[in-house]
This record gives sequence, structure tokens and C-alpha cells, in this order.
Amino acid sequence: MLMDITKITKITGDYNNVRPYLFVDRVMGGVNFCLGLSREDNVYVPSSALLEDIKRLTDAPSQVLTILEKGIDTEIYSTVKHVAKGVNLNNITLPQEITKQFHADCHGRGGYRSADYSGRAFLFG
Repeated sequence: MLMDITKITKITGDYNNVRPYLFVDRVMGGVNFCLGLSREDNVYVPSSALLEDIKRLTDAPSQVLTILEKGIDTEIYSTVKHVAKGVNLNNITLPQEITKQFHADCHGRGGYRSADYSGRAFLFG
């Protein structure tokens, strides 16, 4: 494995096209290295591993609040892999179509609520 993305991902954002030969849509990672993601069929797939500060590759970096994990053959996210320092999951409001994909254990750890976030993109693994 090149890197455990759940351990290094603290920031995500849209790629700012600063590198002329890098063809990715989004980046996620941290200040030492990051992963470039390309959009294919409504999902983001890894397409490049970069030894670079993510803050140089995105104009509007966003903090990753939580990372959830599921098996490739399941539809429900069952494991909370990361929660940002100082974040109380009970205060996060997510779209209803996303909260339906969480296992009861994830709800119990975070108490996610539903909201209408039409048109917003979310990264899930």
C-alpha cells in the first residue's frame, strides 16, 4: 500500500490546475503528501499520488470532518475511521440520502442529522 489515506487526509479541495501535466479533479491529503482524484461515472477514483502540500494544489482547501468506511460489496458505511480534532459529530448535519447509508453504529457515534444539501459533492470511499 502506498499510503493509508484515512490517516493522512486532513484537507480536501478542487484542484487549481497549477501543474500543467497533472490531470485530476480533486485532491485530498495533508501538508506532506496527497492523493489526486479523477471523476469517473459520478465517483472519484485515485489517479495520482503526490509528494506535495495540498494547500498549493487547491485554492479553497476544506477541512475533512470525518471519514467513514464500508466494504466494496456493501452499500452501508459501518466504520468511522477519522474524526477531526475538536469536532463533535452530534453537531454535523448531512443530507438525508447520505445518512441513510450509515450503519446504526455510525449513527450512535455521531448522531448525524439530515438536511437538504442539494447539489453539494461529498467524497466517500
